[in-house]
Amino acid sequence: MSRQGLTDIIDFSALLSVEEPMAPMPDGGIIFVRMPRFAELANLRQLAVDQIGPAIAPLPVMQHVYNHNPETMWMLFRSPTKERTAGKLVGYYAFLHLNQAGLEALEARTLNPQAPDLKLIAPAGHRPAAVYIWGIIAPRLNLRAIPLVGKGLGVKRYGGLPFYAKAATMAGLNGLKGYGFKGATVQDDTLGDVFQFYMPGEGEPPPAASAAFA
Repeated sequence: MSRQGLTDIIDFSALLSVEEPMAPMPDGGIIFVRMPRFAELANLRQLAVDQIGPAIAPLPVMQHVYNHNPETMWMLFRSPTKERTAGKLVGYYAFLHLNQAGLEALEARTLNPQAPDLKLIAPAGHRPAAVYIWGIIAPRLNLRAIPLVGKGLGVKRYGGLPFYAKAATMAGLNGLKGYGFKGATVQDDTLGDVFQFYMPGEGEPPPAASAAFA
């Protein structure tokens, strides 16, 4: 996907904060996202283990972060009909909403995604200084799902923020580069580097992605 494609699908100037954003699918049915309930976190982690592997944050860590700020996680459902009740869990988005101290820890490479310090994460209802993408599973649905998550988060609190991510696989690396994220190094982009994308704020024209720190 081109950088302009990412710009088009996350044009936050048109987004509103809603509880369970939904979008129709070309072949029928719908997809929708919502924040998980605490009891659903185990299912989310199992999905992540199945799709990504066991080297992700343990369930107690996910629960700890969720209790601090439930906006950090979003479940992605697909329904073959227009009824949400027929929806099946097919993916999820997880974020760390970093406060200023958290952003500084990320820049210093002292942030530990496996066990993030809650002192580095903005509490629910507060605008963060930056957003770290903790994990994404959205097989063949990312183009349609990203704007739904944006609607759920809301432009007023999350527009105009830098978003950061790391790539653990080559597929993930290629995805980040395709979405407009830029690498942290001046050399060839490599796995493990931190990538950055600036999320436009309300009424802002989407700028080109800016380079992250070295």
